[in-house]
Amino acid sequence: MTSRYVGIVAFISLCLGTATGHVNAQEAVTTSAAVILHDPTRLPGDYTRIAGFAEIESDKVIVTDDREKLIHVLVPSTGASRTIGREGGGPLEYRLPRHVYATGHGTYAIADMGNRKLLAVDSADVTVASYSYPEAIWASRFGGADDRGDLYFEPFGGVDRRTQQPAESVTVYRWRPAANELEPVLRLDAPDRAMHVVTRTVDGATETDRFTFPEPFSVADQWVVLGGDRIAVWRESPRILELVGLDGQEIAPPTHVPYAPVKVTDADEAAARRPGLEIDWTFPEYKPIVVDGSALASPDGHLWLRLHGPADASMSQYAVFDKGGRLLGTASAPSSQTLVGLGRAVAYFSDKDQDDLLMVIRYKVTYP
Repeated sequence: MTSRYVGIVAFISLCLGTATGHVNAQEAVTTSAAVILHDPTRLPGDYTRIAGFAEIESDKVIVTDDREKLIHVLVPSTGASRTIGREGGGPLEYRLPRHVYATGHGTYAIADMGNRKLLAVDSADVTVASYSYPEAIWASRFGGADDRGDLYFEPFGGVDRRTQQPAESVTVYRWRPAANELEPVLRLDAPDRAMHVVTRTVDGATETDRFTFPEPFSVADQWVVLGGDRIAVWRESPRILELVGLDGQEIAPPTHVPYAPVKVTDADEAAARRPGLEIDWTFPEYKPIVVDGSALASPDGHLWLRLHGPADASMSQYAVFDKGGRLLGTASAPSSQTLVGLGRAVAYFSDKDQDDLLMVIRYKVTYP
């Protein structure tokens, strides 16, 4: 264990082990309840970029690293770690492993974006089948799998082909791999996008292009498959959480979330700008509540949403809901860490080690 990691664990224990359950001034969601993270431990392995993460069983975790093009199997209780599969273009090989989905009874699926297919893996970590993606899935945001193993995804928004303007909404689809059936489930508000003329310098020469980018801190709906039998949808406007069935129909009254606005500051604007690109961004006065793309669900049906806070905040805040959509409270973690996965009463975060590689830290979670 490195000395820096010892320091990280000590800092985390100091910050999280003494939680009082009261909301501090940096939180956007106003609730006095706390979800406590405690007993942090480092899992085996170092990674360059974590693209997919899933707890398959209580003592088995799958991590994909799409830069190293590796699939890791971790056993937290023993510290064991190994890689599986083989890079290539064959039927059961992969080129760019990313998203991971638990599909029940110790089995799971891995999205191979390089070969444009889904790999089905059995409980012995052997790839047993592969399914070619429909064309619509190629550039998509995935939101999980249901109890039947069907996948749900949202094509990345862009330009409406009819109007040639940024699209105002996107559709969530369900894909049944074995039958190769694709069907729409629900519609979401797309993030605010605008056409920008981008000036950049490449090898000393100035180039100008036109691109459609989401505006910084734009309002957009968030969603994820929850508990295998429903979809949780965060509607940024009017700040409610909806629960819908796998057919897209509402199954519970929406949860209204109390909220204290967080202003966009000069530091936020500086952090949002992209090095090497000159783009005339439009910034709103206030941030949305939820960070785009942050919705994660646990196997036992808890939903976590990362909340926007001040740019200089030392801790990040997460709103936590149960499977019925009830707001349980907020969880706090060091802002240097990113939530990458949830398990049964545990949460997994990534952070950098002394060699600037990513490590995974697992916390135990106590819910109110």
